[in-house]
Amino acid sequence: MKRIHVLPVLALVVCMVAVGHAQVDNPQPQNAPRLSGKVVMADTGKPVQASLHTSNNGMRFEMRACGSTGPDGTFLLEREKLGGYLHVQPVDGRHYAVESPLPLRPGEDLKNLVFTVKPGFSLSGQVVRNDGTPAGETMVFLENPSDPPIIVPMDEHNRFTITNLPPPQDHYTLHVGQDTKVEVPAPKPGRDIKGIVIKLPAVDEGALVEGLVVDGQDEPAGGVQLGFQRLNAVELVTEKTMTDSRGRFSLKFKQAGPYMLRAWQMMETDAGGFAASIRRDCPVREGGTLVVAAKGPTQRVRVVVDLPSPELPLVAGRVEDGQGQPIEATVRAYGNDMRVQARVHGNLFLVANDGELEPFTLQFTREGHQTRVLEMGKDFTMGDRSLRVVMKKGLDA
Repeated sequence: MKRIHVLPVLALVVCMVAVGHAQVDNPQPQNAPRLSGKVVMADTGKPVQASLHTSNNGMRFEMRACGSTGPDGTFLLEREKLGGYLHVQPVDGRHYAVESPLPLRPGEDLKNLVFTVKPGFSLSGQVVRNDGTPAGETMVFLENPSDPPIIVPMDEHNRFTITNLPPPQDHYTLHVGQDTKVEVPAPKPGRDIKGIVIKLPAVDEGALVEGLVVDGQDEPAGGVQLGFQRLNAVELVTEKTMTDSRGRFSLKFKQAGPYMLRAWQMMETDAGGFAASIRRDCPVREGGTLVVAAKGPTQRVRVVVDLPSPELPLVAGRVEDGQGQPIEATVRAYGNDMRVQARVHGNLFLVANDGELEPFTLQFTREGHQTRVLEMGKDFTMGDRSLRVVMKKGLDA
C-alpha cells in the first residue's frame, strides 16, 4: 500500500539560546543582514536537516528570507529585511515544525542561535461505511487550534497517515464531512496512533426520481445533462443522467437527502479543422434543489432551465507563416473581464462563454515573428469560422 504523508506546519514556541542577546516577546522587523545558528534534536543534541524561512510577526506565508541547514545542522540566512520570526521545518518527517520570535536589534547580526526540535507523532487509520466497506470519496480534516484545519489525504482504500504531529494536551479531533466528528486520545510519549477506524453514519437508500425538464417557453429540453450534487454529505456523491428527446429523465438515487442540481449541454463542432465537444451551462430557474426521499414511491419533479444559444460563440481558423504553413503561436484574448491565453498549433479554436460576447481583442505572438493584433468587429466577428492569421518574421516596430 502506498501511503501519502503530509507535513503540517504547526505553531510552537521553541527553546532558543542567543549568545549575548535577550529574547524579545514582540520583536519588530529590523535590518539584520546575517542570521546564523544550528538546529538540533532536543533529546540527543544531534544535528537536524531542515528548511528555514523568516517572516514578519509570525505570518509564515509572508516570507522574507529562505534557506536550509547543512549536514551539520548549521544555517546562514542573509537578506536586507529578515523579519521578526524564524520558521523551522525538519525534512525527515519525524520531527514537527517549530517557529520562534527573533531577538532583533538594529545594525547587529544574530549569531550562534540554537533551535531544538522534538520527535513528532503519527496518526493513521481508515474511513469506512457503516457496513465496514471503504467509503467513497470523502473529505477528512484534522482540527488544528493554531491554524486552519489540516486536510488529510487518503489512498484509494480511504486509508490515511498523518506524520510530524506534536502531542496535543489531551486528544486529536478529526472531522469527516460536516456530520461526523471523532476524538482520538493523545498517545503515550514515543508512541504513534494506529488503526483508527472511522465509521460513517448509515444513509438511507434513495427513491426513484422521474422528471421533466423544460426551457423558458415550457418546451421539452432534450439532450440536457443533469448532475445532482449531494449536500451536507460525508461522501461526495454526484448522481448524473441525461434527458431524452422529450425532456424526460429517470434516476435511481443511491442515497436519500438534499441535492443541488446543475444542468448543461454538450455541443459538438468541427470548426477550426478539428472536432471538439464544448460544454454549455444551462442555468436552472426552477427545481434547482431536490430532497430525495428514502426508498419508496417514485418521486416526480419538474425542472425549468435556460438553454444556451444553438449558435456556438466561437472564432476558428488557422495560424500560418509567410509561406502558408501552419505554425505554433501564443494567442491572448483581452476584453472586459475576458483574459485568455493559450497555445495554438496551426488550428485556432476560441470559445467564449455566453456572458463574454462583448468586443474583445486577439493578440498573436511567436518568437522571432511580428506580433499580430486583431480587433473584434474590425478584423473578425464572433462566429467567424475561417479566420486566417499570418505571422511574419521579424521584430515589432
